[in-house]
Amino acid sequence: MKCVDTYLDTQLNKMRLLQLRHKCGGKMMGNYRYMHASIASINDLICIQKFEYDVVKMHIKTNELTFLKCDDWLVKDEPIIIRSAKLIEGSIQEQTLQKARRVFHHKWLFHNPFDNSHLVRASKLRTIVTRTVIGKNKMLSSRIGWLDYWDKWLQSNEKLLIVEEARQKKIITDIVMKNNCNGDILHDLFPSKGYILD
Repeated sequence: MKCVDTYLDTQLNKMRLLQLRHKCGGKMMGNYRYMHASIASINDLICIQKFEYDVVKMHIKTNELTFLKCDDWLVKDEPIIIRSAKLIEGSIQEQTLQKARRVFHHKWLFHNPFDNSHLVRASKLRTIVTRTVIGKNKMLSSRIGWLDYWDKWLQSNEKLLIVEEARQKKIITDIVMKNNCNGDILHDLFPSKGYILD
């Protein structure tokens, strides 16, 4: 599996996405670090048990905390934020979300940097496929965090995404065969259904 992990990380590094990863895990965006709940180490915050969350958003200068709930973190490639709460003066206060829903991209960045689970590998592959099709379009990159825009983009680029996924499958299959890696990874990364539009 290491041969595939090396390939995925090399591609992500070429796309300059590894630089968004915090050394202890989490995705850096501006002054915020977004971490999956599994790696967020927040001491003495008993009150957070009252709000179920998947992601912790922490301001790196003020340590302000926001807790974000996605209804589909384990299932969707781009989870949708459905609830938000802030820690204000020791208590959790639920926040009103904008009407236009937001999605998280690059789910692998939110996890521990040494996590090579199926979820993380599949997310890395998804990033490589979608970013290859998107290219270096900054205007597009600034809009894809909105669910409605992302869904329309996926639908209008479905054929390109299918072609890119097939190209990645061939590359990864060759790597697995050449290095005598466990072939189960191919089934995990490329379900028989092919490219799935969420």
